[in-house]
Amino acid sequence: MSSVVGDPSEVETFLSRLIDGQFEIDTAHPNAKAFQSALNTYRVYKRASVVPTPQNVEDIRSAIYTAISQGVISQEDLDKLAREIIDKKVTEQDIDRVEGDSKAKKYLRELWNKLVDKSRSEIVEMLFSAIQTQGLHLALLSLNLAR
Repeated sequence: MSSVVGDPSEVETFLSRLIDGQFEIDTAHPNAKAFQSALNTYRVYKRASVVPTPQNVEDIRSAIYTAISQGVISQEDLDKLAREIIDKKVTEQDIDRVEGDSKAKKYLRELWNKLVDKSRSEIVEMLFSAIQTQGLHLALLSLNLAR
């Protein structure tokens, strides 16, 4: 699970971006309440500057894993990225320019040729499927590209 979820700094970045509204939570998803609970726990720790217990950290990581693997996060950001790929506002060269994990960049570069000349919905589906299998690294890279 940890390879999909990422290291603590990536988890921190991801949660910060959720709080900032850069990713949306699909509230209709069956696991959305558990994920929202973990996110609220994280917010409390950040406000109180309290170091979370190992169990709470694991709960938060599990919630993120569930969110990624089961699609709790809505696809709006991926839709934006798909439009930018179609409009050529984001290109394969941009992958190297944005901040992100080198393995995720390699994976996205390999996927890129399959994305080009697809419809928006096909691109969104392919990216979402890739994030479900590749996890937080690819989610963060996609978010950075969609800015």
